[in-house]
Amino acid sequence: MADETGAEAMAVLRGFMAEMNVWEVRHYPPVAGGDPKRFAEARRDLAPIYDRYVTARERKRGKLMAGPALGSPPEFDPERESTETVEVMPRRVVIVTQQQTGFEMRCRYTLIRRGDRWLLDRKEEYDESDGKWRNAIL
Repeated sequence: MADETGAEAMAVLRGFMAEMNVWEVRHYPPVAGGDPKRFAEARRDLAPIYDRYVTARERKRGKLMAGPALGSPPEFDPERESTETVEVMPRRVVIVTQQQTGFEMRCRYTLIRRGDRWLLDRKEEYDESDGKWRNAIL
C-alpha cells in the first residue's frame, strides 16, 4: 500500500514537473525579452497547471501570485531531477529530490491527499550553509 501511494504521489509530482518544464521552455524567451503581453500570456497558461497539481491556498510568494519566474535551464525538469527519498504518511507524502542542472538544488516536495487526489502543497530547498530546509517559490 505504501509503495502504491508513494508511486501515485510521485506520478503527480513528475506530471507537474513535466508540464512546468514545457511551460517554462515555451515562455522563457518571450518573457525574458520584456514583452508585457507575453508576461500576461505566461501567467494565464500557468493557472491550469496549478489547478491540476497544486493545493488551492494563499501563496504570498507563488509563481501564480508574484508572476511567472522563468529561467534557463528550466527550474523543473523531471528528466534531470533524481529522487532521493519518498516518505509516505496517511495523508501526506514527502519526496526529496536532487536537481542535476542549474543550481543543483536538493528539493523537498510535500504532497497532500485531497479527496481522491494527491496535490502538491509545498516546495522547500536545502540550504547547505546552515543545514536547514527553506521554503521555495512553488
